[in-house]
Amino acid sequence: MRCWRCGLVPEEDDIYCRKCGTRLKLIKNEEFCSCGEKIAEGVYFCPKCGKQIIPS
Repeated sequence: MRCWRCGLVPEEDDIYCRKCGTRLKLIKNEEFCSCGEKIAEGVYFCPKCGKQIIPS
């Protein structure tokens, strides 16, 4: 997996990119894309920005 914004390969347990700060994974029960859109359970692409959602 790479950061979708800058391309850095994160450590396995990283939630945010160490280079640009982009959220890489959903956090526990939070279901929001990095653009702020609420993501329904079972959805793998953000309906607002189209970013692929990575299940945690």
